[in-house]
Amino acid sequence: MQHQAHVFAQQHSQQHLHQQILNDPQMVPSTSIGDLKSLESMNISPAPGYEQQAIPRSSSLNDLTSKKSIDEEKRRKRLARNRASARLRRLRKKNLVESYESEVGVLEGSLKKLKQHTWGSSDPNLLTTALSMDRGSQILSADSRSTLIRGILEQELEHVENILDEQLDQLVLLELAKNSSSPTSDPEKKKVFSELQSILNLTPAQIQKLSTSNAHQSRTQISTVSLTISSLLSSPWLHNPGCETTIQKFVKILNPGQVQKFLLWVDNNSESVEKLNYVEANGSVQRGPMFYFGGEEVEEEEGKK
Repeated sequence: MQHQAHVFAQQHSQQHLHQQILNDPQMVPSTSIGDLKSLESMNISPAPGYEQQAIPRSSSLNDLTSKKSIDEEKRRKRLARNRASARLRRLRKKNLVESYESEVGVLEGSLKKLKQHTWGSSDPNLLTTALSMDRGSQILSADSRSTLIRGILEQELEHVENILDEQLDQLVLLELAKNSSSPTSDPEKKKVFSELQSILNLTPAQIQKLSTSNAHQSRTQISTVSLTISSLLSSPWLHNPGCETTIQKFVKILNPGQVQKFLLWVDNNSESVEKLNYVEANGSVQRGPMFYFGGEEVEEEEGKK
């Protein structure tokens, strides 16, 4: 009896719920999943227009795994970028250190050559090479280069004029020595020469060498050098737009190290460059000037000489 009463009460409750749903569809969101399943077991369909509401749920294991994999991928990409950036910085520092070491090696080699050079007896070409090692390190503008060249020429002209002044004293002594040995010389010149001889403590051998000196010829040669430098200073060749344009086009395709190597190559092959005929190229020439590529070959040839 009790069991029948319980079943009857449950059926009455479900019928009452179904009647409420039919009368008021807004009650559906508040119904439970168990009630809906009970309706389905009783073959009772929900009210027309009823849509089952989405029930919020917590993140599943798949969602957590997917999010974790995305974060891990981002972390790997960030670490890869950091490693690539660090590798690039190390490579840049390595190249910079190697460049500095190369420059220091060049400077040490130049300093060694300068210390080993003996003025008056060593080969001047080696000295020229040693002093020209720092050329090409800077790309100068046309005005800056013209100013530097003019300053160098003015300095050289000053040195030549100093040599001429010093040689003038030698010429005076030469004239006095010749006049003192001449039987018809002026007594006044003889007196001056005697005073100079006592002041300078000239020996008879020095007087004889002075009287046979070719100082006049040397003075003529030095005067020619002075006139040439003066002509260069007054000439407009220092600023030639056509030459500057050609130089800029050539220098633009080279880096400073390559410019330096090219200038050194020109120094080492200066004699061969001077033999080139720029105006009238003769195609019938079977053998032209010899050019060297590399400092070792040049040094070996100079050692053989």
